Amino acid sequence: MNCLRCSRKFIPSKWHPKQKFCSSTCRDKYNFNRYYTERKKEMHERVKIWIKKHPGKRSAFVHKLGERAKLRCLEHYSLVHIPICSEQECWITDIDMLVLDHINNDRKRLKHKYKGTIFYRWLIKENFPPGLQVLCANHNHKKEIRRTEEERAARYA
Repeated sequence: MNCLRCSRKFIPSKWHPKQKFCSSTCRDKYNFNRYYTERKKEMHERVKIWIKKHPGKRSAFVHKLGERAKLRCLEHYSLVHIPICSEQECWITDIDMLVLDHINNDRKRLKHKYKGTIFYRWLIKENFPPGLQVLCANHNHKKEIRRTEEERAARYA
């Protein structure tokens, strides 16, 4: 018999011969998805009403989520798992001054088009792909200046 959710083959237990799912996880996810699809419009309407009643709370909540995602990414990509600039002799730990940088300027290799907090959430969802480092804003800007100078020199050489 095939599971209704994941289509994996399984043998029903002798106590539940009419079993439709391979596991309780599949059963729960199937029921949640069905519940959500049946009530999707109703849930969205309730959210819209709540947002209108509480205009400042949603933006503060979204901002806090973005800060948490950034902190988590900075901690992961830092050398010592404490948000700090990767350059030698740079001890900047201010989260507002730290940014993620593509190590080899290969943004296309990661195949993303995101910026800001959406980028941080994408990194978490993709399980922190390699190729990034933490730099302070000054070192990141300095690296960009060097890269553009090298491109100009190569173009006009």
